[in-house]
Amino acid sequence: MNAAAKQLFELWFLYTVGIVMIAARVFCRTRLVGYGNYDWDDYLVILVGFFWTAAVIFGRIFIQDADGRHTSDLNFEQRKNMNEKDYQEWAYGSKMFLVNLILYVVILWILKFNMLCLYKRVVRGLWTERFVKPLMAQVLLSLVVIILALALTCRPLKQLWQANEIGSTMRPSKHDLSNSDPDSQFEH
Repeated sequence: MNAAAKQLFELWFLYTVGIVMIAARVFCRTRLVGYGNYDWDDYLVILVGFFWTAAVIFGRIFIQDADGRHTSDLNFEQRKNMNEKDYQEWAYGSKMFLVNLILYVVILWILKFNMLCLYKRVVRGLWTERFVKPLMAQVLLSLVVIILALALTCRPLKQLWQANEIGSTMRPSKHDLSNSDPDSQFEH
């Protein structure tokens, strides 16, 4: 089994586990309170199921169709010598990577918000209830900030997957920190 097949197996296995857990939660909650008495946390977990499905679909596209390529894996020489066909393939992979990264962040933050909705229901009428709404606002604000940080790192947005032209304002790093001894970076 090659690396892509292993990644796809893991992706679909984890998807199955997640969907089964979501389905079990929806089933138990529906039996307990019925559809008419759903609260925010019940609807949010269903929304997570849709985003989870979308993330797996985009993950499969990234692994299988784009061969796991994204432009941050390229060094300066590879970028400089790239033809148009390769550029399109690497740009496509980078787009899928960005979409998937944002989807995973959205999933995690919906789950955080979901837990706060559940907690709000659990502590209804207690003194700790007053802390839940500010925390909800903080979670929503942090979601927006993180998505903006991911999407606006390079402007215009298309420069996030720019592979063959680094432009006058983007310079290749002097040191490749990922493949070197950390102590050698600070020696003179």
